[in-house]
Amino acid sequence: MSNVSCVFIQTGKIDEKMIETRIPKKPGIYTLIIIVIQPFRKKIGKLGYHNFPMGTYTYTGSAIGLKSSNLYSRIGRHLKPKKKKHWHIDYLLSSDKARMWGIVFLETDSKLECKIAQKLFGIHGADIIVKGFGASDCHNGCKSHLYHFNITQKEVTSKIIEQYETFGISKILKVGNV
Repeated sequence: MSNVSCVFIQTGKIDEKMIETRIPKKPGIYTLIIIVIQPFRKKIGKLGYHNFPMGTYTYTGSAIGLKSSNLYSRIGRHLKPKKKKHWHIDYLLSSDKARMWGIVFLETDSKLECKIAQKLFGIHGADIIVKGFGASDCHNGCKSHLYHFNITQKEVTSKIIEQYETFGISKILKVGNV
């Protein structure tokens, strides 16, 4: 893997120009930072109904492979408020009680999605709310790619960036207040 930059963007600060200039039209992996502001119960596709407590969540996905176009398209889709529900994350983000707070992404051809998800699960306080969430096609033993934390989004973001750095990232570009 080449030493490319890992990028953090605080989504409340995103506009169309930033998406076009900061998110590459290249393959990669990403972690969404989501805040649940009020507990709720929601059906997550074939995984059924689940309760989502308040707190900070991380969801790790990829934009690599035959069905994925690129980071720009995948992250741009996640940022759209209205969309057809296709992935588990679409169901969670469709709740008015769940808000995307930030994104960390890495431009790469390496399939690091599961490695990042497993490292995030290793962070003290990580909890699985929905077994199999985002990991239904996983062949690496991931129990989930969605984790709940009872720490602030800024603390979670710092821990995510630390985990991305373990893959030899040469620099971190931050857009936002972290």
